[in-house]
Amino acid sequence: MPLRSRPVVIPGSSVALTARTAIRNAGVERIISESRTFNRERPLTVLVIGAATDTASALLTDPSLADRIEIIAMGFSAWPKGGDHFNIANDPIAWQVILDSEVPVTVGDETVTRRDLSMTSERAHAILDSAGDPGRYLAGLLDGWIAKNRDIVVQVTGDEKLWAVWDEVTVAHMLGMTKTEQHERPNLRAADLSFGDSAKHGTITWVTAIEGGRLWADLAERLQKAQRDARVPTHRAP
Repeated sequence: MPLRSRPVVIPGSSVALTARTAIRNAGVERIISESRTFNRERPLTVLVIGAATDTASALLTDPSLADRIEIIAMGFSAWPKGGDHFNIANDPIAWQVILDSEVPVTVGDETVTRRDLSMTSERAHAILDSAGDPGRYLAGLLDGWIAKNRDIVVQVTGDEKLWAVWDEVTVAHMLGMTKTEQHERPNLRAADLSFGDSAKHGTITWVTAIEGGRLWADLAERLQKAQRDARVPTHRAP
């Protein structure tokens, strides 16, 4: 990627919560420290695209964090049933902590994301190859995943050539490329990860549609611009 600076990557927890007790690590400390200059009117956006352990641990460590961040997450099977096979299932207690807090939450679920962000290798290359090496690299990641995991691909999408690029729902929402609904905030049943009625007040924002075509076109455009901006002239006019 033609970047002038590289993003910092911090390892977080490698285990799930077993109780409502924080697991402290550098990831948790970074979330808290980054949030210090934010507030309810101007929150820090935290994207949750895997287990929510560190985010929940940060809320347990500093409950006032709920007034300084918002969460945009990929997870759950569908509204209103809840359910999940991966992200929520990897740490159910973390999501119980999040839903019981006052932190604003937006969710893009498995059903909507599979419908609106599924991609074939052929289409990925058609969109991204024009963006040069970074675009071909990203399309190649999809090639490799589909080729190595055909059984999972067929099981999840019903088509051996089609895979959903799940986590990009979070980016799409940040870019204003989603439609959403507001619902009463549910609680989470640990036994089957289904939603139940909540005694707490508040809402949750649920993504109902994603502008997938617009999102992929935007990605290609940004990659092309990054390539142009990174070019160094080989000749300078006198």
